[in-house]
Amino acid sequence: MSTFKERYLTQPVVLELLPAATFFLVNYGWGIQAATAAVIAATLGVVAVGYLTARRVPLIAVATLLIVLALGGASLLIDDPRFIKMKPTVGRCLFALALAVGLAFRPSFLERVLGGRLKLTRAGWRVLTFAWIAFALSLAALNEVVWRSVQTDSWVAFDTVVGPLALVGYVLIVRFVAPRCWDREAEAADRQ
Repeated sequence: MSTFKERYLTQPVVLELLPAATFFLVNYGWGIQAATAAVIAATLGVVAVGYLTARRVPLIAVATLLIVLALGGASLLIDDPRFIKMKPTVGRCLFALALAVGLAFRPSFLERVLGGRLKLTRAGWRVLTFAWIAFALSLAALNEVVWRSVQTDSWVAFDTVVGPLALVGYVLIVRFVAPRCWDREAEAADRQ
């Protein structure tokens, strides 16, 4: 049985969390605009490291980089932190949209990504995808409520905590859906 570190603190997960930690720490010391510049640099660095180590860049990393460059760049150019505060909302809505569009394909986008680890029925993949879409949209709505109702430093702390918790949330959704929708026939075929 693998340890927590081997299973969950893999290089991709650590690289995913690095920009959020950078954003939080730089905001604490130098403010939101410096934190925005730092998160742009950290995201560029994460994509570069991902490419150098794996010789490929996942689509989600590229999408994240484009969103950070667009909204972070707008925040810096216009000197308005509202754009960077909208980044989680935009990112999560685009993620939900991609999952929804992916349902039109066989296998769905989610099944293409997780199909090597999960053996779900066709209905199971649909249930999992809809659950992830609902979760992503809920997180987007929550971000909108929080950034519009609290001070910037409080929102930065919220955003820093929600990122890792969102990953846990997606894992918990899989843990809840998978046992109910497991494709025993596909699993048996893979064993043979």
